[in-house]
Order: sequence, then structure tokens, then C-alpha cells
Amino acid sequence: GETLVLDATAILASMEEEEERDRQAQSPADAADGAVPAPPPVADRPPPRAVRTGDAAGVVPPAAFSTSDVSSLLWALAECGRPSRRVLDLSVHLLAARGAAAFAGADGRDLSALAWAVSKGDTRDRHREIAKEEKTRLEEGAVRDVLGHVAAAALGLLNGATAAADGEARAFAPPDLSRIIWSLAFCSSRNLVPGAEEDGTPSRLAQTIIDVVGRSLNKFSVENLTRVIWAFARLC
Repeated sequence: GETLVLDATAILASMEEEEERDRQAQSPADAADGAVPAPPPVADRPPPRAVRTGDAAGVVPPAAFSTSDVSSLLWALAECGRPSRRVLDLSVHLLAARGAAAFAGADGRDLSALAWAVSKGDTRDRHREIAKEEKTRLEEGAVRDVLGHVAAAALGLLNGATAAADGEARAFAPPDLSRIIWSLAFCSSRNLVPGAEEDGTPSRLAQTIIDVVGRSLNKFSVENLTRVIWAFARLC
């Protein structure tokens, strides 16, 4: 577990530096248009930073982690009881900098795993009462951006799947569906600050999920239903 955290930290830090260099190299015209800069030719890139992997020196490849990879990494660290604040912060800032496009190809499992890991943070136990330091973390701009992208991508998946036969079941498994809306509700502005205004996307997602659950109630466990109901009460 410790080796995984160290290696992931080194890779993510290298990726963040490289993508930041790419953004700084973007022309002013492209920046004004909001265009995503193409990566420079391999020959023009600075050599990737070497990292230690066990006893052997390794080289970090460009764009080493996709959004799916980052989601799986954070979920694994959270579930095995080895959450790392450094890995989480690097991952969140990396995804926030990539913007909405980074979530376009993510599936339900990726989105759910990412939201779950962000909600858990670097604590080993999850509680409904949010500690002061956790509240500060969840209010950071990069965290809010990533959660907003997750909610929008999830809503898009469900809206697109509703028209297909059994499409909702393929877009999200019941545990993933309940986990993502619980996590978004836990991290919501209304949960952080009672009476605060909430972005409409998580609320619309909660309403959509309630409709999905109503159409396939027998597929959801008691635990899954409890999460959905608590999230709906918090967000709607």
C-alpha cells in the first residue's frame, strides 16, 4: 500500500507539471477560444521525470493516467484503508484542470468511484458530521469543479440511457448509482452549510435517480435505497 501511494504521487505530480507546461504553451488566441491545446511533439517535450518503483528506477510516460485510471486508483486506496491526501489532491487538481472533456468517456463505475473517493477524503471512517478540515477541503474550487463535472456526466449518462431498453441498468449498477448520489449529497453545499444554495445539477440527478429506482425497485438493496433516500432528502 505504501509503495502504491508513493508511486502514484510521483506519477500524478509529473503529469500535473507536464499538463501545466502544455497549458502555458497554448497560444493567446487558443486560450481565448477555450481550445484544448494539442500536446507538443515528443521531440519537443522535456524528458519525463524518473521515479522510483521498488528498487528499480522507472520513467513516467506522458498522460500516464486516464480519468478511469484516476478513479480506480482513488477508489482502491479508499477501500483498502490507505487513503492519501496527497494523491487525492493531485488527482483532483489534475482532473479539474482537464475540464469537462476529461469526463466525457467515463462510465457509471468510474464516476461513482471518483465521487466516493472524494467524499471519503483521507479519513478512514465516513460520518455524516463533517469535521472542520474536511469541510475546508470540500469547499476548495478544484473539488467543487470535479464534483460538478461528475454530476453533469452522470446526469448525461442517465438521460441518454433512459431512451434505450434497459439502458439505465447498463449505465449504472444499483450500488454505483446509490453511491454516487450519496457522495454528491454528502459533499453538497447544503450539507456543508445548512441553508446554502445548491447547484441545480445534483438536484436534477437525484430526481432522475429516484425515477430510475422507482422503475427497478427490486434491484436495489436496503443499503442502496437508504443512500438514495438520504441523498434525495438532502438535495431536493
